[in-house]
Amino acid sequence: MEEKDAYFLGDEMAYKMEEQGKIYFIIGDKPQRVEDFEKQIEFRFKGKFDKAWEEALELVKSFDKEILLSQKGFYEQVYKPRRSTP
Repeated sequence: MEEKDAYFLGDEMAYKMEEQGKIYFIIGDKPQRVEDFEKQIEFRFKGKFDKAWEEALELVKSFDKEILLSQKGFYEQVYKPRRSTP
């Protein structure tokens, strides 16, 4: 396992590491692998993750890039209004 590095997207920063040519983000000092995502995120959607992902992609297409690259802008305008929507 290699040392973790900072990764920036807009004004957001996360730690990442590279292992065997693949990049993983670090959450809680652990690299988050595909199986972690499936277990922690996809499972919550009870078989409807693919549909939710497609809806999310369509939604973000309707926002300007500067909003999507802003931590506050994304939270306030994209995520917060929809976070409890079924």
